[in-house]
Amino acid sequence: CISSAASDVYKRQVQQERCEQYRKNLDILINKPTVRQENPETGEMEVIDQDKREAILEKTRKALEQCEAS
Repeated sequence: CISSAASDVYKRQVQQERCEQYRKNLDILINKPTVRQENPETGEMEVIDQDKREAILEKTRKALEQCEAS
């Protein structure tokens, strides 16, 4: 059985790693002219269109707001 304190430390570490990945994703979305994403059905890399890029940007920014709040 994992103690509550150890569980909290693990959760914070996972949250920090997730937030760092969101920061990296945001940097890529803002600074790279072409962004590719793996299609989960085919496994192939596909260039995302501007609408999808904007949706991912919005989702990433909202996630980072949660990172800043915690």
